[in-house]
Amino acid sequence: MNSDQDLRAKFTLAEKLFLEKKTQESINLYREILSINPNIIPAINNLGAAYESLNNFFEAEKYYLQCFNFNQEEIVFINNLANIFLKQRKFDKAIELFKKSLKIQPQKKINKNRLASCLTYNNNIDEAIDYCKKEIEFDPENEYLYKLLSKNLMKKNCHREALQYLKKGTGFIEFNDNNISIITN
Repeated sequence: MNSDQDLRAKFTLAEKLFLEKKTQESINLYREILSINPNIIPAINNLGAAYESLNNFFEAEKYYLQCFNFNQEEIVFINNLANIFLKQRKFDKAIELFKKSLKIQPQKKINKNRLASCLTYNNNIDEAIDYCKKEIEFDPENEYLYKLLSKNLMKKNCHREALQYLKKGTGFIEFNDNNISIITN
């Protein structure tokens, strides 16, 4: 077997081991592959995913960053890095990458929600409010955005408006003159 076939076979086995939840074994195999050829980007990316699955975000970030630096326009690399920044609460970095991702894939709902989350958790309140309102116009069924919008409006002491958006998103709040009832099941 030549070295290319050997590397392909090892790569296939590493993927299989990862899917079988034999993460450390897959990491060892990806490291072996990269010791032979350090420029196999899919192996670098999968190594990042393996570390991420072990909640070793520092190592995952290191490998995802290598992939991103290889190709800063590849959506998979952008999203992987953005998500690992979100998990590490590096919101400024995540915001930048989610915005970049949404320029490439503007309809990706999960990234819209994650961007709204980052803006909220980073206390970019006004930007989060504007962003959520804009996105709700395009996706009026997105309950998550209603909740984040309500949360940010509460932070600005816009309670009545916040409760109105919360009601639109959840349907569990009832208004009767100046009385507000929260209906639970």
